[in-house]
Amino acid sequence: MKKGSVAIISFTGKDLASGKVFDTTSAEEAKASGAFDANGIYRPIPIIVGAGDVIKGIDDALLGMNPGEQKTITLQPKDAFGERNPELVALVPLQEFRNRNMNPYPGMVVEVDGRQGRVQSASGGRVRVDFNPELAGRAIEYKLNVEKEIAEKKEQLQALFGKYFAFLDAKSVKIELNGASAQITIPGAQVNESTIGKIAINKILFTKAVLGSLEGFSEINFVEQFNNKKTADEQKPAKREKTAKTPS
Repeated sequence: MKKGSVAIISFTGKDLASGKVFDTTSAEEAKASGAFDANGIYRPIPIIVGAGDVIKGIDDALLGMNPGEQKTITLQPKDAFGERNPELVALVPLQEFRNRNMNPYPGMVVEVDGRQGRVQSASGGRVRVDFNPELAGRAIEYKLNVEKEIAEKKEQLQALFGKYFAFLDAKSVKIELNGASAQITIPGAQVNESTIGKIAINKILFTKAVLGSLEGFSEINFVEQFNNKKTADEQKPAKREKTAKTPS
């Protein structure tokens, strides 16, 4: 495959030092390794090769793979989650957590000033928080499988739409192509208070990914379609109620 190819991949990532599975697209693998999350989504994912959708080591490996090929790769920190940076370890006053009704303990995931980190220790009125990625400085192993390479442009958009808009019903979305221009129509029934903010953000991310990394696209137009169609029952004439006549 080459840079800009759209592929469906599956994988399982393992920390070499501990042997712990930290990421997988397979529910069976997650259950077998004790890493299963009931709220997780386990299925092969679409990516644009070379666009930074995955860590550098996986991107580099995919450039040398073909559809249907499987490979196991070992990645050093520079090609995985980076080296550990001592400057990303900070001491935070315990009172800051107490003010939020939190009792920090080692291993607890916390957010401080918009940054997510893990508590290393809590003593003497201070909490030591590590803001490095959990797997920074560690060698990892990935089992990669290229399930499919997508060449057809409409199918590329459909696959990527399902990735960026996983919270919508992709089957009800209409995608039309006119040369290098694409129009994506989202039914109004899917646009509501809980989705409208995410739709706005992901339209930008989706458009940047397609126009910035794929060949053959020059314009993406989004349409949120609303109508006032009534149900069959609503279209029926209202029944007139009979009223009793008072004898004269």
